[in-house]
Amino acid sequence: MMRQHCPLAVALVCIAAFNPLWADDDKAAWEKKTYADAKKNQLPYRLLAPEKLDAKQTYPLVVFLHGSGSRGTDNEKQLGGAVFQFATKENRKKPPCFVVAPQCSKKEPLDYWAKTVDNGIVMGMIKDVEKNHPIDSKRLYVTGLSDGGWGVWALLEKYPDQLAAAVPVCGRGEPDAARKFANVPIWVFHGAKDNIEPVKSSREMVAALKKVGGSPKYTEYPDEGHNAWDRAYRDAKLFERLFAQKRN
Repeated sequence: MMRQHCPLAVALVCIAAFNPLWADDDKAAWEKKTYADAKKNQLPYRLLAPEKLDAKQTYPLVVFLHGSGSRGTDNEKQLGGAVFQFATKENRKKPPCFVVAPQCSKKEPLDYWAKTVDNGIVMGMIKDVEKNHPIDSKRLYVTGLSDGGWGVWALLEKYPDQLAAAVPVCGRGEPDAARKFANVPIWVFHGAKDNIEPVKSSREMVAALKKVGGSPKYTEYPDEGHNAWDRAYRDAKLFERLFAQKRN
């Protein structure tokens, strides 16, 4: 189902989503890469590695899916705002991990992440990163905001057995698919005053998961609008809970 966005609201979200919180030297730590599948479909992304790699260890991988305000072809806009929290010096040490942040172009439709997940490009990128870096495949975490939250729900639906945990923020999923990923640890965030992606989208997913035996954690901010991600990603408990998960 295609959602309807208010033009003014989208403009405000675009500004909020690209909120550069770091200097250029911080961005330099993110290696520029592009994944291409067998059909020559391409997905540009940035990869952040742990500051120090131990040859005897493997590391978690966090996949971050941006919102509509970060679409483009510069392979940079997706580094603004929320993903910064995963790259702070403090968070990079607890525990050290790889973070991958792909970018979709403006030519894609509003449900671009769901479609990119469906055609296998996102998981193809993930597998390529796992192949070329010391990744612990049992500690794959996915998170995203707004349209990226929609992508997180899509990943849960298509690849439930490969994800250790998921954090969709103000996104939309398919309640009828909840049974497929009821056993995956999920923490959902949404603002009660969201006028772009109605809060009922998350409420319905949480209710559907509980109905089929799932135990999702849900945080709803009563005074927040669409920009629930600033508070969500600044919550230290989010990182603590996320990295504690490991796929059996």
